[in-house]
Amino acid sequence: MKILSFGEVIWDLFPDKEYIGGAVFNFSANLSILGADSYLLTCVGNDKLGDLAIEEFKKYNINQKYVTKHPLKSTGQCIVHFDEKIGPYYTIKDDVSYDYLSVNTDFYSEYFDAISFGSLALRYKNNFELLKTILKNNNYKLAFCDINLRPPFYSNDIINFCFQHSNILKLNDLEFDEIINKQGLDYNTSLENFSKEYSNLDIILLTCGEKGAYAYDTKNKKLYFQEAIKVDVVSTVGAGDCFSATFLYNYLNNKDIQTCLLEAAKRSSKIVSQMAAI
Repeated sequence: MKILSFGEVIWDLFPDKEYIGGAVFNFSANLSILGADSYLLTCVGNDKLGDLAIEEFKKYNINQKYVTKHPLKSTGQCIVHFDEKIGPYYTIKDDVSYDYLSVNTDFYSEYFDAISFGSLALRYKNNFELLKTILKNNNYKLAFCDINLRPPFYSNDIINFCFQHSNILKLNDLEFDEIINKQGLDYNTSLENFSKEYSNLDIILLTCGEKGAYAYDTKNKKLYFQEAIKVDVVSTVGAGDCFSATFLYNYLNNKDIQTCLLEAAKRSSKIVSQMAAI
């Protein structure tokens, strides 16, 4: 099973330490752990964090065939700030290496069982146009999109593109209410109405934290639900990426939707019970 993850690798920079992350890296690493042949299409900087990122790719056995190094732009970073009144807050650096993805012509002769992408890496025209070309080439079985909205780095054009070019779409409950369920309808009605606008969608995944997760089968108009696995929560960072990777891996292994949801809930519960995002 070959899965390509398109987009960002980001280092979370704390005052005393840095941690590798970014939804696309977390997703790709989880797929590799599960046993998939996980490819990463990204770009790191020609800097210390870029070198460390490549070591992390090796650690998780991620295929680096489509990883490039940018000679001038720094590796993706998210600065973690702390305020006594409001707690931690974050600044995602702009105009970094993963905003300049590229592939050679050999890429288009390779076939993937799935191509995954999100909204953040589409904030610049270069990546937006590249992903359009990749998806038009049709060298994949299905497209998986975790919308992963990160203000202010998205627009209506980016959101609509993601909706129009994915077969499986994943959102969390906050994203769902913001861009789809503005009228506050029940999930089944809202998902059914939304799916009528996008015939390309096969499954819509909706994660709701401790309230569980849903999957809407658009072809059979059926809503599946999986309750959350109860654990002591340490950190929720990376849980959604683990959920997405686990669901997709099981789905491509021809598991039924309910089983895919259960396995995704099990593995993501392990993530929230620890500090590490993978």
